[in-house]
This record gives sequence, C-alpha cells and structure tokens, in this order.
Amino acid sequence: MQTPTGHEMRDGIAYPADWLAIVFNPSFPYRFAHMLNAAYLTTGFVVLAVGARYLVAGRHVEEGRTMLRMAIGLTAILAPLQLLIGDQHGLNTLEHQPIKVAAMEAHWDGSKPGDFHIFAWPDEKAGVNHFAISIPQAASLILTHHMNGLFPDLNSVPASDRPPVKTVFFAFRIMLAIGFFMIAAALFGAFLWWRGTLFETRWYLRVMAQCWWIGFVAVIAGWIVTECGRQPWIVHGMMRTADATSPVPGATHCRHAGAVRHRIRRRVLVRHLLHQPADRAGPDVRSAAEEPGISRRVRSPPRERRRPAKHCNADEERTPWNGISR
Repeated sequence: MQTPTGHEMRDGIAYPADWLAIVFNPSFPYRFAHMLNAAYLTTGFVVLAVGARYLVAGRHVEEGRTMLRMAIGLTAILAPLQLLIGDQHGLNTLEHQPIKVAAMEAHWDGSKPGDFHIFAWPDEKAGVNHFAISIPQAASLILTHHMNGLFPDLNSVPASDRPPVKTVFFAFRIMLAIGFFMIAAALFGAFLWWRGTLFETRWYLRVMAQCWWIGFVAVIAGWIVTECGRQPWIVHGMMRTADATSPVPGATHCRHAGAVRHRIRRRVLVRHLLHQPADRAGPDVRSAAEEPGISRRVRSPPRERRRPAKHCNADEERTPWNGISR
C-alpha cells in the first residue's frame, strides 16, 4: 500500500498481475530491513532492562551479567546501523512519497532549503509553523545531502491530499528521539564494558532497568508515521479513500460487526463454542429455533442442582463429601 506495483486495473478494481513485483516493490528492501532491525533492537533493550534489574536487585547475578553482555553487544551494532538504514529509507520515501516527507518535516515552502525543526507547532490552516526551534537547512542536508537542496512542500498539493501534519510530525520526532537515545545508551554501555565498570555503574543499570518499553514506543511511532503519512489513496494514484468506503457513515462497520456478532451467538447457542450447557445459559437466552436460518434442536432437560451439605451438630450424623448418607 506504500509503493504498489505488479497489478492491473479492471473496472476500477485492482487485480494482481505479478506477485513477485507486488512483494518486492520499490520500498520493500528498505522497509523490511528497517522493521527487522527495529524488532531486534526492541528485543535487545528488553533483555538489557531485565539483566539490569537483576543486577540492581542482587538476584541471578551471573544470568544478569550474561544478559547485559549479549544485549549491549547486539544493540551497540544495531542501533547505529538503524540510523543508516533509516537514512536510506527516508531517501526512498522522498522519491515515492514526497508529501509524507514534507509532513514529517512540516515543510511548507519548497522554494527554499528545508530547516530541521527540533520542535514546532504546525498550523495546517495557515501553512506555517509556530514556536519553531530549528536547525537551518538541516532537513535539506539530511534528505538531499546538500545544504541548499530543495524537496517538495505541503503547499504543492491540495489540502485534501495532505496527511495529518501534526500526527506525522510529532510521531516522527518521538521515533527519532528514541533512536538517538538507543544509540547513546548502547555505545555508552559498550564503553563501560570495555573499561570493565559496566556491572558496577549503578546509575547506568538503574536507568537501563526502566527502559524496557522504549523499543515498543519507537515501533508504534514509526508505524504511525508510515500509515498516517500515506496520502489518502487506497491504491496509489488510482482510487481515493472516500471512493473505497461506504457513503453511509459506519454502515460498513455495522454490517460486518453484525455478521460477526450473529456468528458468535450462533456458535455459542448451537455449536457450544464455549462448552457451556444450554440449561446454564439462563432463561432469557433465545433458543436455536428463534435464530434465523438455524434448525431447531432439542434442548436437554434441566439438571437438578445438588444442595450443599448443611453443617451438622456434634450429635447429628454427618453427610460424607460425596453426598451419600451412610
């Protein structure tokens, strides 16, 4: 859905023509490498956090040291590598989805080099950024590798074809900030390991013990950038999102949700999906015959519930556990 290829359009419907071209589309190698590396990074920081917690608590010390060595050895390589992969991914996105990149950078004027905004508040109505803290021409240097390089801006397309700028802009910065933190944490951990003070640097262990979640947040932020930044097309340049959905608000959702509810209710009542006898379902549950399209089935008669044994006095005969009197 980002760079679709290998299909043909017939009567407004996309049909697959070449599955190899569909799978290995122009953005596949960059997205695959970026996501795979992100998954390993996320796992590495979870292992690093658990090992650090063990050492801080003084439990499973040897296992904790092994976990730290493995995690730092992995993340010290993959964290800087993710920056290089992300740079190539950004160049590919600029080629195929330039408006997404413009939203990531909140770039409104394509007639001059783009600044990298460390922080800004994009105003989508006025087409400007408020409270901007920026590095001049840094966005052009990153994206075009030239200080005076130009790239498309948000004003080059109608407002209806722009992604939600604030969402993409801030999600990209969250992902970027976590990425730089991972690089710093992994390289500093490798430095402490080289100095032989990794397991004794308590403040570093305490910080890392709280960072098990950062990889997950970075991955979610990256997917928000990818999917929210995509221009509103179901198939790139062929069908608009509004043309692919029902004109009645919520109609498609309600229709599918109703079908799912009906199937679940049918299985519970007739096919005993939950393995619950019908006599325990309560008197207000409709029988199978009341459901449309379901054949009538005979319900088994209700069972008699055993009453719990009453506590007896000392001079009374006690009832055994199985309810059979002696």
